[in-house]
Amino acid sequence: MVAESLIPDAQILFKEALSIMRMDMDCYPVTNSLGHTIVEGQRNKDNEIIIINIHTWEVAPGGSIHRTFAVLNKHLPEAALMANAFSAENMDVISQHPEYEAARWTVFLPQLYDLWKDHPDPTQNVTCDLRVRKNAQGKWEYIAKNGPVCVG
Repeated sequence: MVAESLIPDAQILFKEALSIMRMDMDCYPVTNSLGHTIVEGQRNKDNEIIIINIHTWEVAPGGSIHRTFAVLNKHLPEAALMANAFSAENMDVISQHPEYEAARWTVFLPQLYDLWKDHPDPTQNVTCDLRVRKNAQGKWEYIAKNGPVCVG
């Protein structure tokens, strides 16, 4: 569960924490990708996608290339609060967030790994291989078979 405010002193989008779930590559809305990709987001009670957040990255000389973007389904009423947060006056702050996250990977990822490495519940500690490739139909897919994410 995640509750995060990107804008200083701004109200968090929802009073309750959001359930952010890993989604399969069939939800991937663009035609290009880097070597690794995770698609995550939120669905409403009718299983419709409200928002998709995408992180894609690959190794590069001296570090990595990392892209982050989001796709908001503005046709849903649940998206209205998020649409307000993504308004033009907030975009400077919001656009800095992915760069901030990527710049802190060397601090964040080892701590995240240590937090979960001995966690005994496999429904909450799901190992995924996030390498991707384009299949014969021109769609992006994970190279490895990743199990579903279920929080038990």
